[in-house]
Amino acid sequence: ANKKYELSWKWTLQSGQAYTPINGYFMENLPGNPEFQYRTIPGTRNGGRYPAYHRLDLGLVRHSKFRNAKFDVFFQIINTYNRKNVFRYVYNLGSIYNGIDDDGDWDVLKHDKNKNKRPDVGETNVDEADEGRIQRQPLNIFPIIPTIGITFEF
Repeated sequence: ANKKYELSWKWTLQSGQAYTPINGYFMENLPGNPEFQYRTIPGTRNGGRYPAYHRLDLGLVRHSKFRNAKFDVFFQIINTYNRKNVFRYVYNLGSIYNGIDDDGDWDVLKHDKNKNKRPDVGETNVDEADEGRIQRQPLNIFPIIPTIGITFEF
């Protein structure tokens, strides 16, 4: 903008990273062990791709002097438009009999009939048939991150 101010922006775009999808699961019950575990069945190695990653970062710096020291006051916003970039997928296995929403499609604003802010049996999207299936949920990275700071040079 001028010698006292510096305005910057950076837009990052990259193709989605490869990942190995999960095709299914099975129950492992070893002899002599009363506990059982669910094990996943992986798909083709690197056979899937996450969605494209992109974000916009903005910054403003004010350059100043005090005696013989130079200092900059800066403000920046990382991921300005708050894009939900997928870092990885998490796979959950729900139950169709536990009285909760295992697959994450219950919405407090739309489905909370008794206004207690939690899913209950009988409400929409609770204990559906798909709750007993493996559910893929995105784990997002970098929400909008505002930053303010100061740097000194002496």
